Amino acid sequence: SAELGDDLLKLLEEKIPNLKYQVEIRGRGLMAGVELRLGDDKPATEAAIQAIKTLLHRGYIFLPEGEHGNVISFTPPLTISKAQLAKAVKILAEVLATDLHK
Repeated sequence: SAELGDDLLKLLEEKIPNLKYQVEIRGRGLMAGVELRLGDDKPATEAAIQAIKTLLHRGYIFLPEGEHGNVISFTPPLTISKAQLAKAVKILAEVLATDLHK
């Protein structure tokens, strides 16, 4: 899990857009979080929840975490493959690049 976790953090840092939100990526092993903040440093809770709902409709289970629910939590099973990790990160990046204020 440590090796896959390193791969996961690298993928998140490479692929997650930092255009509409301030993004902080952190994690340990296969537990990772993508924190979203607005330009004024306020938590982007609404955007995180909308992203999580969109991901769920697309078949991916991510959860809201953190005091304000603005951290998108990624906790895949230990049996996940590198290809599956890459696909999940790609989908997450696509969702975060869309307009999440609905």
